[in-house]
Amino acid sequence: MSKTIFQLTETLEMNFMELPKLVSKWRRREVNPWENGLVRWLLLLEGSENQEILKTLEEIAMQDPVLHQAIAEWEKSSDGEAELRLREAIQKGIEGRAEGKAEVAKNLLDWGMDISKIAKATGMTEDEVKVLKD
Repeated sequence: MSKTIFQLTETLEMNFMELPKLVSKWRRREVNPWENGLVRWLLLLEGSENQEILKTLEEIAMQDPVLHQAIAEWEKSSDGEAELRLREAIQKGIEGRAEGKAEVAKNLLDWGMDISKIAKATGMTEDEVKVLKD
């Protein structure tokens, strides 16, 4: 295995932010997002998972138009996409179950099973099964 070594110079600076430690410091009031812009932006990354942080950031956003816009866009894109994906998944699941029931019902009709028994077995109504028969 080869090892790559980079020499850091004045033109390159690396910063590592440990969000769990930042959240712990925020809870202990060791950092203040009201006074420190970097802290507030980093906490925004955790805000979607933590209602307490989100509430604080929303309060700050009332005075910080850039943060306000960022939160609004974040919520718009996150909620909209997640909700849309969830609705699509639910709809596909419902459609898949209905198709599966109909296929089973058709097979049972082909075997000559009674419509009322097919309805009970599939959870369909007798009228739904009758439509498949025709």
